[in-house]
Amino acid sequence: MDRFLVPEWFDRWPESFQTTLVRNFSDDCPILLRSKVVYWGPKPFRVLDCWLSDNSFKELVHQCWTSHQQSGWGGYVLKEKLKQRMKIWNKEQFGDTFKKVKKIEFELNKLEEDTIQRQLSFQEDMKRKQLQEALWVAAQAHESLLRQKARSRWIKEGDCNSRYFHLMISANCRNNSLKGIMIDGT
Repeated sequence: MDRFLVPEWFDRWPESFQTTLVRNFSDDCPILLRSKVVYWGPKPFRVLDCWLSDNSFKELVHQCWTSHQQSGWGGYVLKEKLKQRMKIWNKEQFGDTFKKVKKIEFELNKLEEDTIQRQLSFQEDMKRKQLQEALWVAAQAHESLLRQKARSRWIKEGDCNSRYFHLMISANCRNNSLKGIMIDGT
């Protein structure tokens, strides 16, 4: 307990400070040490589930694996070969999944608005189908990312299974369900 009372501590970590707490049953006052800056080490490298369905990701992994030799145990070798290039690939090629979904939705809505008064040409119909497919893929990637982030947040913060949580899940199920489809009046 008395190790942080050494003056060298404040030379090494000048952002830290100590306070004494209220004395209860003991004859000593507890001492609380706080530091504003906490460095927990390097940020862990994680592979996102949504990357696995992307073809360019598979090509990147293959390129990284065959690019150079790294010494060490298997997990370390894999991490070092992939880490930097994956971060760059995620930022430049895979991109923000939410922005990708919104961009495709905008293009699809613009195409629909432009062809509201007339029949779609063959090229426009093909473009619409491609946009719908791209929207489906981008939406699945975004949902996968959100699911993975939510899981990690629940692990850290805990899920108390509150009434509010269950009401929100039930409301989402009701909003996302289809009651039926009407085709030609039936």
